[in-house]
Amino acid sequence: ERRDAAWIAQLRDETDRYFQAHAAYEQKTEEAARDAVGSEKLMDEGRTLLTTARAAVHLPLVTEQLDQLLKSHTGVAEARAEKAHIRAEIVGHPAAPWKLRDLAGKSHSLADYRGKVVVLDFWYRNCPWCLRSVPQLKQLTAAFQGQPVILIGMNVDKVEADARFVVEKMRLDYLNLRTDDDLLKKYGMVGCPAFVVIDRQGTVRDIHLGYSPTFYRDMNDLVRQLLAQR
Repeated sequence: ERRDAAWIAQLRDETDRYFQAHAAYEQKTEEAARDAVGSEKLMDEGRTLLTTARAAVHLPLVTEQLDQLLKSHTGVAEARAEKAHIRAEIVGHPAAPWKLRDLAGKSHSLADYRGKVVVLDFWYRNCPWCLRSVPQLKQLTAAFQGQPVILIGMNVDKVEADARFVVEKMRLDYLNLRTDDDLLKKYGMVGCPAFVVIDRQGTVRDIHLGYSPTFYRDMNDLVRQLLAQR
């Protein structure tokens, strides 16, 4: 299609407004998922951001995107409220204990790592986002080599051969244990990848579900904060 300069300028302005509103909305939803008390208010503020942007745009290319976000808002708000509720029940409380075996048959328990910052990574072979997280997990392990920090892979595959395949092919250089969905649920998680951060006193300090391109940066900052605490 050929468009005149005025249309192009309008497209530029309206798409800028859309992306700004979308980014601000995403920030509100992230905050809402971490705040059980303020979740509803934060999501209402997010919806206001979208409706304000929707009233200011007119090109179908842009209005359709905002209409779609507004249509899905109620479901997003409910999901974030549930996530915030789960977080409130888990974070700040003692971590659920466990005793598991590694791929060599050696037994390990959470109590063995008291005094260390523990990062648990729940994963399975056919989870693409789990495998995509591996480079950042290796980077995290290297960053805290020799410090009281341990990353533990928590494999939930039904068949041990699947766990061995990934450990060998991807050369996982950190401890991996065999577990199941029951422990995953005890930590308030419903899928993988899922990450649980436990401080040196055995208290859960953070939980995260899903892949994040900024996982290493965010986790590095959090672990350093926990190491600095006495």
